[in-house]
Amino acid sequence: MRKIIILYLLTGLGHFREAEAVEFALRQAGHEVELVDPLDYYRKTSPGTFSFTIADLVYRFMMFWWAFSSRFDFFAKVEGFSESRGLNFYIVKAFSFVCKWAGTFFSRRVNSAPFLDNCEIVVSIHPITSIFALGYRREKNYRVFNVIADEIGISAGQYLYVEGCETFVNSQKSKETLLKLGADGNQVQVIGHPLHPTLVDHREQIFKRVQTSISQNQITLGLFIGLFKPAHQQKGLLGVIRELKPEIESGQIKIKILTCGHKDFEAKLAGLLNSLGIHQQVKIYNSGNPADVTQTALTWVLEDVNVMFSRPSELVFYSLGLGIPHILFDPVGPQEVDMMFLLKQRAGVKLYKEVKDNLAGYLQDSNGLLKVSSGLYGSNYPVNGANEILKYLN
Repeated sequence: MRKIIILYLLTGLGHFREAEAVEFALRQAGHEVELVDPLDYYRKTSPGTFSFTIADLVYRFMMFWWAFSSRFDFFAKVEGFSESRGLNFYIVKAFSFVCKWAGTFFSRRVNSAPFLDNCEIVVSIHPITSIFALGYRREKNYRVFNVIADEIGISAGQYLYVEGCETFVNSQKSKETLLKLGADGNQVQVIGHPLHPTLVDHREQIFKRVQTSISQNQITLGLFIGLFKPAHQQKGLLGVIRELKPEIESGQIKIKILTCGHKDFEAKLAGLLNSLGIHQQVKIYNSGNPADVTQTALTWVLEDVNVMFSRPSELVFYSLGLGIPHILFDPVGPQEVDMMFLLKQRAGVKLYKEVKDNLAGYLQDSNGLLKVSSGLYGSNYPVNGANEILKYLN
């Protein structure tokens, strides 16, 4: 048994989902594991201290960046953009420099990091926490593994790669991206995406359920908004419900929606459902607690969701691993663009704007959805990363 710390930042539910998946695999293997968000730790435990001030500043900067990029989507949505060194590359390069400097400054200025004392291994799910662990290590003797759980081009890669760490990536293509950025190939290992082991263990059963229910035209939609709520995604989710009102009323299509505790969105959703008279037919989960949200999503995917709506966030790996058709809202940020094209290339997945105004027809085309489902599952994208990590830790 080894003492392992998993570090993440709650700058998106994807990092938390991935941290939970790795934690689950490590606990199953008998290791002593602790899951820590360093910014949240210092903001809760060190009020009035210098450590709190630095943590709060870094947190606020990250939140500002996401709010900014959610409102002003300046990233080109053209295939191959993330492999070029154009404007997008240098915008992300500047952001990456500021974030990594902030992470280094943070690690050098905090009073103490008790959660890192006496640990043997740090598994980090975010580049800022990887930099924090490296900067704080000083004389401490622990290894730092940086997990890049997205499919990446060089724009996203320069932000997510942290020199000095042993690095885990999803695919050979992602490894080649890091090599272009100067990474040492011996320090980069391909393990696959860290999908939750429970889902990995039930891959075949979930795929068969999805195929059977689609072939019988029994559609259950999972609508996900995530920790951040770009205006276009809110509008899109409400538009889905509005357009499918007849099918929801008749019971042809069932809808489950995770609001992630966004009160303003919850109010808009409640107002729409009441005005349409279908409030009883839509299942809503309003919790903003990350663990509750991720567990609910996992349960829904195990039980009955067979088509998903979200931005191309880490949820794309639910589709790739399990064969669940996905309808995508526009991406925000370079790695979401990379993952959007990953799904479109692998299985012809559609953007919401491509099926809007004919959504019912698209969802009732069982042959089309079955083809997408089979394409996703048949891509054999590696998703057993949470368990593969064990090989390297041992």
